[in-house]
Amino acid sequence: MNFLSELSRRNVIRVAGLYAIMGWIIVQVIATIAPMLGLPDWFGTAVLLLLMAGFPIVALGAWAFELTPEGLKRETSLAPGDAARTLNPLDIGILAGLAAVVIAALWLSFSRAPTIVAEAEPVADQTVAEEGTAATSIAVLAFQDLSEDQDQEYFADGISEEILNVLVRVEGLQVASRTSSFQFKGRSLGVAQIAEELGVGHVLEGSVRRAGDRIRITAQLIDARTDRHLWSENFDRDMTDIFAIQDEIADAIVAALADSLGLSPEDANVNVAVATENLDAYDAYIQGRELFLARANLPRATELLEHAVELDPEYVEVWETLAVAYVIIPSWDDEADQADYNARATDAANRALEIDPDSSMAYAALGAAVSNGTGGADEFILVEQNFTRAIELDPRNIVALDWLGTNLGGFGYLDEAYELFQRCVEVDPGYSRCLNELARLHVVRGEHELAIDAFWRSVESRYPRPGLDVFDSMIALGMREEAILLLGGEIGYDAPVAELVDALLDPTRQNAEDTLSQLRSFHEANPDRLSAGSLYHMAALLGVNSDMEITLEVLADFPSFWHPEMVAVRNSDAFREARQGFGLDEYWRERGFPPQCRPVGEDNIECD
Repeated sequence: MNFLSELSRRNVIRVAGLYAIMGWIIVQVIATIAPMLGLPDWFGTAVLLLLMAGFPIVALGAWAFELTPEGLKRETSLAPGDAARTLNPLDIGILAGLAAVVIAALWLSFSRAPTIVAEAEPVADQTVAEEGTAATSIAVLAFQDLSEDQDQEYFADGISEEILNVLVRVEGLQVASRTSSFQFKGRSLGVAQIAEELGVGHVLEGSVRRAGDRIRITAQLIDARTDRHLWSENFDRDMTDIFAIQDEIADAIVAALADSLGLSPEDANVNVAVATENLDAYDAYIQGRELFLARANLPRATELLEHAVELDPEYVEVWETLAVAYVIIPSWDDEADQADYNARATDAANRALEIDPDSSMAYAALGAAVSNGTGGADEFILVEQNFTRAIELDPRNIVALDWLGTNLGGFGYLDEAYELFQRCVEVDPGYSRCLNELARLHVVRGEHELAIDAFWRSVESRYPRPGLDVFDSMIALGMREEAILLLGGEIGYDAPVAELVDALLDPTRQNAEDTLSQLRSFHEANPDRLSAGSLYHMAALLGVNSDMEITLEVLADFPSFWHPEMVAVRNSDAFREARQGFGLDEYWRERGFPPQCRPVGEDNIECD
């Protein structure tokens, strides 16, 4: 008892308590920030050992010295009562430290506690459903490039996407699409806000540091509801281990979420197929793929992809990507030979199918290559078969959903197209192509508010392509300023844009003829900015198109002849000639007519 009293008198117990509290706080801070800073795994252990080693030193110091108003003095040199003046600051420090520990413990307790909903039963059911979704959903954010030269962004993106593609195949796990997750790249938003916008419960983030043949990947899985790190790891490896790292990361994520997914430990293993043994081919592929996805430099993208299959002719993912790239290049390059690129796309897709007969993207590319041909019922049927097969093999293939929907919508099967675009947007809420096509169909269906909503979501996406799809809806909703901005941005503000919008918003249409005359003059002077099809469409909106000739140019230039105001186009001789020449009539008779069209006699078709 005398020894304990002496420890208390010399403040050793208080100093030891304060040291333990501060040490605990330091350890918690290090555990939180170490993964963010990319610190090695041993760093936290080293800090803990240093704190443990410092404890006896601090305790001995407290025994031998006292902190007085005049400074630090040896305990033996103090007069009786001097030590008492040092108690208050220590007591205050200990109490503050204990308060911090209690607050932190309470916060962790409440943040991890289940939510109790004191509402009516339907609300409780909805909350349970939302909690269930959050427990089994994840977004993989684009990893940061921390390489010294900041030239490995494509590699960091590639690592993120490969992990995402593996997680997509885990049954029961809902994974936000690449388009949706990567839109936050470079934006300073917290994990909780990103998760809320994407509607997920977990977020995987990380970084890549590459130097020659060595690579460090840091990854951390965060529960966005509690901001708690479920798992984090640093991987310092040779580049030859890149696929093993992806395998380990995916395994760790699934293991962390195994209970939510209802998986047993033996089922929580994910195997990442080794796409290639040639690291140079892998590097060329992910560089080419990133350029292709960004549409930044298509010639360089195809050059890299072609180099990748030269290095590894059995690399199926490269053949798939090449096939799709060849298909879309003519739409980005007016000088590209469509027939030549169709042939290249077909060859690349067939090569992919030789390696993997179940390649969904290869079937999608085949369908697109055929759809770029000369037309005809047999061709249309083959296009649909290829796109349908692609979707059967991979129901999440948004490219195939988009392309099949576009074809069926153009041929008049509007309800089928609508369903496909809805599915596409469910898989990838940020995919601008499907959002644009969905907006167009909303316009046709008279769902103007939904059309505007899809339009704004498209604008917020990475690759917006609003066009004039929702101009009709803006007019229908009286959105004057927005309609002027949209149209002016498309054809130029030196066109009679405001005059057109005001004429359309005027119920009397008293200036319709004059406005159309101005538009005609502008079209004649600027056919590349205001096309014949767009001119006809605007004339139809104004209600003064009866004297305008419907030419094949109008039909080819403005394929959305299913808009309500285009009824004159649908029942024109020009449309009938175009349909028959294109093989659409024969296709309709073989597949079945769209709901709005029906045969009239043996040779004609009427569409309301």
